[in-house]
Amino acid sequence: MKDLRLYKFGERMNIHGLAHRGNLYLSPASKYADRSYGAGVFDPHELVLEQRLPQEIEFEAFDGKTGESKGTLKPLSVGPMVATLQSNYYVFCMTYRYSTDLYAEFNADTCLVITDPDRFMNQACKAIMAALPGWAVDAGTARYRSPSAFYSMYPTNQDVYYGKRAEYSHQREIRIVCTPPSPIRTLDPKIVCIGDLYGYTFITGIESPDNMIESEYSNAFGSPFRCTEAK
Repeated sequence: MKDLRLYKFGERMNIHGLAHRGNLYLSPASKYADRSYGAGVFDPHELVLEQRLPQEIEFEAFDGKTGESKGTLKPLSVGPMVATLQSNYYVFCMTYRYSTDLYAEFNADTCLVITDPDRFMNQACKAIMAALPGWAVDAGTARYRSPSAFYSMYPTNQDVYYGKRAEYSHQREIRIVCTPPSPIRTLDPKIVCIGDLYGYTFITGIESPDNMIESEYSNAFGSPFRCTEAK
């Protein structure tokens, strides 16, 4: 999209570290299950995909010896189906929606505005692949789903990586996902230096929903300017 921008909300020190020094913080997906996070960040479902079978579902039964169909069967009960990843992974989250409400949701006082998303993604993913050789690095938009809905009998890892609960849909998340070459259950947070973001970013912040403030320079070519709130 021609006018697409990405936004990274966070604490001022961390946002400045990313903009000026290129310090990109990769969080283990499992860390989002920490209840100390605010309501907009806490998510215990980063490693699982939960869905419910429809009430009318039927299964076809086959003879174990002949392989011939024995007709259809209905399950005795319809409970949740849960797909669980065998490995932890790293994730870096952003949004393509700017709203002052997101400062409170993300416990943030500062926002990095990325005016060239393609350039940022290329710069970030190239640096991450160099720092994590052998890992798969991907990026995409979150897919917001209700746990009461049914999607697939055979969900893939991608469904879990990008699957988010429907109540987070207003966040319009875009994420970078980094998966290891073999399963790892325990990961420590990692900082990857991707290089400064001068020339296509600026920083803004907020003191209260009605009083936006502008930060010092983050762009080598001029002053930052005010974001307009999404309608």
